[in-house]
Amino acid sequence: MKCFILLFLLFESFIVSAINIDSLQKIINNKNSSANVKVASLIKLSEYHRKDFNKSVIYIKQAISLDKNITRKELKGKADYIYGMMLMTKGQSQPALQQFFKSLKIFKENDNINGLVECYIAIGEVLRSQAEYTEALKYLFKGINLAKNSANLELIKSYYDRISAVYFELKDYKLTLIYCDSAINFHPELNTESFFVSVYDIKGASFRELKKYDSAIFYLNRAADFSIKGKEYYYLAGIYNNIAGLYFNQKKYSNTIEYVHKSLNISVKDSILSYMEVSYLLLYRSFKEIGKLDSAINYLLNYTDIRWKEFDINRSKEIASVRLKYDLENVEQENEKLLLKTQIQHNKIQIQRAVIVISLLVLLLVFYIPFNINRKRRILSKKNELLNKQNKEIENQANELKELNKTKDKILSIIAHDIKNPFQALIGFSELINHDIEDKNYKNLKEYAEIIKSSIENLNFLLENLLKWSQIQTGKIKIFHENINVLELINSNLKLFNAAINQKRLHIELIVKGDSFIVGDVISLSIILRNLVSNAIKFSNIDNKLIISFNEIENEVILDVTDYGIGMSKEQQEQLFELDKPSSSGTFNEKGSGLGLILTKELVEKHHGSLEVVSFLGKGTSFKVHFPKITL
Repeated sequence: MKCFILLFLLFESFIVSAINIDSLQKIINNKNSSANVKVASLIKLSEYHRKDFNKSVIYIKQAISLDKNITRKELKGKADYIYGMMLMTKGQSQPALQQFFKSLKIFKENDNINGLVECYIAIGEVLRSQAEYTEALKYLFKGINLAKNSANLELIKSYYDRISAVYFELKDYKLTLIYCDSAINFHPELNTESFFVSVYDIKGASFRELKKYDSAIFYLNRAADFSIKGKEYYYLAGIYNNIAGLYFNQKKYSNTIEYVHKSLNISVKDSILSYMEVSYLLLYRSFKEIGKLDSAINYLLNYTDIRWKEFDINRSKEIASVRLKYDLENVEQENEKLLLKTQIQHNKIQIQRAVIVISLLVLLLVFYIPFNINRKRRILSKKNELLNKQNKEIENQANELKELNKTKDKILSIIAHDIKNPFQALIGFSELINHDIEDKNYKNLKEYAEIIKSSIENLNFLLENLLKWSQIQTGKIKIFHENINVLELINSNLKLFNAAINQKRLHIELIVKGDSFIVGDVISLSIILRNLVSNAIKFSNIDNKLIISFNEIENEVILDVTDYGIGMSKEQQEQLFELDKPSSSGTFNEKGSGLGLILTKELVEKHHGSLEVVSFLGKGTSFKVHFPKITL
């Protein structure tokens, strides 16, 4: 989560700087005070107590509760905007966005240009935090044009800063630096400590990505200094993570660890999950690089725990939304049934009265009653169709909930069994090494070390699959296209399987031209290749051949991984991509989670490709990945 420092400057622009607290409290408590005066006073008190978040929220909620009695609707818009800012600082993006759109509607209706400008920048920042970068730029550019027309200098600076933040997320670091410099140089007399915290943090992070490390450390240290000076410790955690990332890129792992712990001292205290996630990932990678694998694994588990917390939060929200919709539809169905019953009863009474009171119209009623009954039947028929449709939707939602529970159970099963096994191997062989060293028996140490290394690699491979799969399920996966040398991609990933290949004495045949390239996401393609190769090795017999080929035809490229192992039955092929299928053991009794091929298929589809499987029992299996041919 990027900082919202500059947006709080907009928050303050609503409020009169000199506040007499006692007089405002008297106004609020006075029964004769109008709703307009009370709301204006509550807004001022909320701003005065801004550093006491809970107290500030109480005042602004009081202001919002009086909205029905307000005649000056722009006050309602201000209250909604301020409450949205409070929600945004606590990371509650969706509720904040709803408040900003309420405020935006009011400001549009009242032609409040300043209010519109402040709403657009807030909406743009929330959309940026949700990775909706195109939408964020749309609102930011709309807002900056209004700000220029209204000559609001402070807001124009803020827009330059926030636009630079969006371009940073889009990895366009040159445009990022251009907008950062525009923000700094536009009326520099308006620059504040809070402003420098934000813009220097973004500049430092951009120079880091451009590998201009001297400039990067200069601006990041300045951002940290301004943050400490202004006591903006919330944002200091993110700055320390950026500095740590810079030192990691320079392979200065002790400096990386130092700054990560500085960040964690703040983010753990305030429970800022996004900063904690980055910190634990950096600690895992740093300790892995310096060879302290026990510490690396502990931090990897911390990182996984944070990712699962975020995953659980998102899943809980989705399930709560489905349940709420289900309950509302049940209420609507009951209301409609009651309405139908009331209408029928009312019609019967009308007919009876008509027969008694208007006997002269009997002949007319003879024609009217059948007509009316048919009409009611048609209405009832339509209502029944609607009820059937709603029942079908409810059934679909119930099935969706079952699938969610099934997915959760599968993930827990993987964690309980497949992750447990490598750890048991690590513990067991670590104890053997310890005993052998005590007995001065060094004969088997190399063998034990190889087994421990293999267990760690298997564990890392499984965790990587789990994390990437959870990103797909929560819609957070990002695909970045680049030109990739196919032969280099295959060779770099095959190295990870040297031990398994040598153990089974497999003959690897590569049919790939050295100048073959593919356009795609290098991380995703590596995972696809590793899962297919791992599967082929797992089900190959000793001395089998394994072929990896890459072909280009007119509109597509094909990556083919073929083994000559035990193959699959038709039933196994039909269940291949089902989450709850039984897991099969390899030729050396290798175990698996069953998640690898499911993840592979989903990653292939993320690249707009398709996965073709051809297998014959006892003869082997071929996985062909078809990608559309793309050029950059």
